[in-house]
Amino acid sequence: MDKRIIITSEELKEQAVFIIRKLPTNEAFVVDIKKRSKIRSIEQNALYWKWIEIISSELGYKKEDFHYIMKKEFLLNIYLRNNHQGIVDCVESVKKIRDIAQRTQDINLNDQADTLARRIIEMLSTTDATTKEFSEYLDCIERKANSLGIRLPAPEYYNESAA
Repeated sequence: MDKRIIITSEELKEQAVFIIRKLPTNEAFVVDIKKRSKIRSIEQNALYWKWIEIISSELGYKKEDFHYIMKKEFLLNIYLRNNHQGIVDCVESVKKIRDIAQRTQDINLNDQADTLARRIIEMLSTTDATTKEFSEYLDCIERKANSLGIRLPAPEYYNESAA
């Protein structure tokens, strides 16, 4: 039984308490309570895709390919640092598979680790980023573009603070 309640009213708080009270005591359950962070804004996302389009066009990449490259280079590290959505566990699993492949000289196992690593990066979503994380991601991409001599439009609204 997985249940997630975002408490934004007294009624939802009472609903959460009701659900917890009804849990059987002969089983173990985990209840996590944390402050909700704002997700990245629509404006940030629009700016991101505009930047991805500009940079990928300048460098001769498809938009989706450059999106993948930026996720691998920057977003993954931001999510790892913040222990985002179990990403750390996934990356650790890839490292363990690679260690075993190296010890056993198993090329197929190493290929499987590479495939798993690619799939993890493909599954990363900017939708899961808080506004603060997404601002950091945009900053990284802007620095990358500047280092390549690519000028990007920089509206003021993208650098929102996180809740």
